[in-house]
Amino acid sequence: MPSIARRFALPEAASLSPPVARLMQAARLWVALARRHHNPRPVLRPLLAGGEPAFCHFMEALVAAWPEPFAAFPPCATWLSPDETAVARLFEAAASGRREAAEELFSDYLGPDERARLWRAASAIPIALAEGA
Repeated sequence: MPSIARRFALPEAASLSPPVARLMQAARLWVALARRHHNPRPVLRPLLAGGEPAFCHFMEALVAAWPEPFAAFPPCATWLSPDETAVARLFEAAASGRREAAEELFSDYLGPDERARLWRAASAIPIALAEGA
């Protein structure tokens, strides 16, 4: 059984697969720009190679469903916040079609309709586009 410290340790951004790391970088940029009331799409377009409409739709669904303000670390941070960790796991589940894993991630604090909306939005992001332009 893992220790409490290890169980709740924040993962390093470098431990993510390249596609998920790119999506998490995009999420951090989206949050930073949205908090300043700037349109994130022009900034995300080169990063996501055309996948920014689906990604922005996902982020809008995420912040609408999230029970509190979404906690995102600055784009230069080497660790993921707990909220970012959950979203990274959702992207991984969506990329591999594991809906039950995604359901389990959010079952404690999101209702079934919100979980379904997030799953659909995450599944619509073209993960392949996150691999690079």
